[in-house]
Amino acid sequence: MRFNAKIFLMKKIYLILLLLPFNIKAQNNTCDVSEQCIYTVALESANGSGWNGNTMTFYQNNMIIKTIGQNFTTGSSASDMVFFCNDTPFQMIWNEGGNAPENIKVSLISSFNQTIYQKNYGEGNPNSMLFSGISNCSTDCCFFWPTNLNFISSTETSAQISWVTTYNPPQYDVFVTTDLSATSQSNSPFVTVSSNPAEISGLLPCTEYKFFVRYRCSELEQSFWSTESMLFSTQCALEINDNSLQNLLLFPNPTHDYISISNDSTILKIEVWTILGQKMLEKQVNFTNMTIDLSSFESGLYWLKIYDETRMKSVKIIKK
Repeated sequence: MRFNAKIFLMKKIYLILLLLPFNIKAQNNTCDVSEQCIYTVALESANGSGWNGNTMTFYQNNMIIKTIGQNFTTGSSASDMVFFCNDTPFQMIWNEGGNAPENIKVSLISSFNQTIYQKNYGEGNPNSMLFSGISNCSTDCCFFWPTNLNFISSTETSAQISWVTTYNPPQYDVFVTTDLSATSQSNSPFVTVSSNPAEISGLLPCTEYKFFVRYRCSELEQSFWSTESMLFSTQCALEINDNSLQNLLLFPNPTHDYISISNDSTILKIEVWTILGQKMLEKQVNFTNMTIDLSSFESGLYWLKIYDETRMKSVKIIKK
């Protein structure tokens, strides 16, 4: 299997730690070294001058485990290591002191090479807790991912999906998108489900989607996204009256602020949804002509859903 070498290396590191002199525990003497694993801390400087005296301290079991940054006095990047006890809460504190705090960036990477926290340039403040979590030294499901993704069935606004799993984690993350050319990334938006098969709701009628899945191994760690994706479509709304909403007009589209709607029959309700299935606006109306205000919306692609007495129609709109 492709990650066998990496797992073997991690086990070798544990063995080396066990054979080293007892003073290796000095960094974290709150638990036995056999119960510890190594997290990597990546330090970056925007102007190449190191961290300019900024430091961060890690606490576990109410004790200082490691302070980083004091030796990063020049250059654009550096790294350090922190030994954490398994399955134990820890805190990451940005200490007082130092200059140009807006020029420092830090990432915390687990022993399974998962970035569990990142403070970007300009974010956060000194003399504050940046992050708290629970260390995990024993989860190996993060090296793998679900396979054989499958579409089971759909309604107008939901879909039943499934996959094959090597592990049985407590939860899964599902990335669903209407961009059929999209690939999954570490920061892809997702919904978390607790079952397999799973039901995904809040979808748009008569729309093509695809999805990816990954394991949520623990509260803070997750696997790689599935290397495959699965396409599916939601069902279209039932057309009871073929003449209903046939003469619907929307203008301008694209728009900066407002969209005017005109129809032969009375419109009873309008909704605006994001392309990812989040409802942004709902209005009960009783007009054949109206205008909706999109000036507060972010630029992007949306679905406008229009209802009369017998039918719903979805139209893509673009907010500039």
